[in-house]
Amino acid sequence: AAAAAAAETAKNNAAAASGELVKKVGTDTYQVSKETVETIRKNPKELQRNTAKYGPMPKVQPVYKGGNIGGFRLLGVESDSVYAQLGLKSGDTILNVNGTAIEGPQQAMALLDAFNGEDVILKINRSGQEKTLTFQLK
Repeated sequence: AAAAAAAETAKNNAAAASGELVKKVGTDTYQVSKETVETIRKNPKELQRNTAKYGPMPKVQPVYKGGNIGGFRLLGVESDSVYAQLGLKSGDTILNVNGTAIEGPQQAMALLDAFNGEDVILKINRSGQEKTLTFQLK
């Protein structure tokens, strides 16, 4: 078992070293490159600047529920982008991150800044169904 775990770790490290940003490791569970998260945390505009690497940023549209923002809908998620690799699709509405409702882009960035290595749980609404996506930092 230890050898299998070591082989998996080596494979994951090789994937990270090869520049693989996201790896699907289970149903709705993804490993995300720690290096990539750090790069974006230090310079959020990196996602806009480096579209060759990440793909074009999706448009984000607030969704109102009872006069308040109830989430953010993603539009224009391209199939070969990092956003699609993260399991996101056009039309998905992000409801919360780790149980915290997102009320604006500044709050989303504050959550990224506060991220300290534990899994990120993204609750979305896709075609009327709630779905949970889990992201592990590796």
